[in-house]
Amino acid sequence: FPVTITPTPEGVSDDAYEKLLVYEDLVEGVFEVLKHGEMEVGFVYYFGDVLVSFGVNKKYRTKDFLMSLFNDIKKWMKDDFVTYMWERNERAIRWFEKCGMEREDCDIENVVKLRYKSCR
Repeated sequence: FPVTITPTPEGVSDDAYEKLLVYEDLVEGVFEVLKHGEMEVGFVYYFGDVLVSFGVNKKYRTKDFLMSLFNDIKKWMKDDFVTYMWERNERAIRWFEKCGMEREDCDIENVVKLRYKSCR
């Protein structure tokens, strides 16, 4: 993919979104739109058992909304999934670990692999 990122949060978000649209054409991934009432406040993108990307508007990163989001992710992904996070994304990694995800060995430099397995 050509790198044409505008160095702003909006530019990075737009670039990530465009790349996910390309992936959506290549694999049978799923976009889930996150809503608060009628307002769209984020998204989740996954395929198979891999949570590829997600984003939540800062205003909606409350404990209750994020707990509901993780429950939805478990439901959409059938309770067993992995995600790969840049190790610098400490906030998201801590959140996933609080939600019960565990680190696994990963041979990708600067990347943390996390897995969720249900108790069922």
